[in-house]
Amino acid sequence: MNGFIALTSMLIIGALVLTISIGVLLRSINEMKMSLGEQEAHRALALVNLCGELALMKIESVFNYSGNESIIIGEESCDVLQIEGSGNTDRTIKVQSTVSGYTKKVKIEISQISPAMYISSWEEVQDF
Repeated sequence: MNGFIALTSMLIIGALVLTISIGVLLRSINEMKMSLGEQEAHRALALVNLCGELALMKIESVFNYSGNESIIIGEESCDVLQIEGSGNTDRTIKVQSTVSGYTKKVKIEISQISPAMYISSWEEVQDF
């Protein structure tokens, strides 16, 4: 009888340890997925900001630059949409990038291009 109680106790304890271990493992997997998603979102934001910088350099060197292009950087790409406005003042650049399903969008408003460029706002937006 003592052996039966010991065996039953060991089975119950084993089941509890297994249940707790599986719970910890599943939580760790979820946290790893969230961390990876956060990294991908940061990569998308870095990429869209880099493309915004490139678009600013193009609009400064090619006065009539109109956007409407994809820029490839490494294995990723971003899109510079049609630039709004014309001339030396009040231009708006809209840039977007997607990395592993995470899309980031940036809107850059320029109050003057030449002789010195003045950026009136640079913000991440949900939609244009």
